[in-house]
Amino acid sequence: MIEFEMLMQQTETDHNSVNCPYINSDFILASAAVVERLWSLAGLILTDNRKGMTPHLFEALLYLKVKDGFWTRADVVEARREAQKVEQSARLDKHLREDALQEENVI
Repeated sequence: MIEFEMLMQQTETDHNSVNCPYINSDFILASAAVVERLWSLAGLILTDNRKGMTPHLFEALLYLKVKDGFWTRADVVEARREAQKVEQSARLDKHLREDALQEENVI
């Protein structure tokens, strides 16, 4: 216990010195402005007509809305094409599995 108290005193002394690389953050006030802005954007995206969207799509739309400087229209078109390829591939796999099951049941 004495070692702990000595360590705490040394830590306090180090933090009070001018050469300390750490900044005392006891006085920084929190702000909810960023969170409120994000909730506002989320409300604009998740309207009554869009209540059925998947959480993944909602998150992607919110990201695109917030980070609009990181993408262009061409990026969105390319991403959509890639998503359609994945979707088509998944549908094809499903049909192939169903066909294989039907063939097994016939034999």
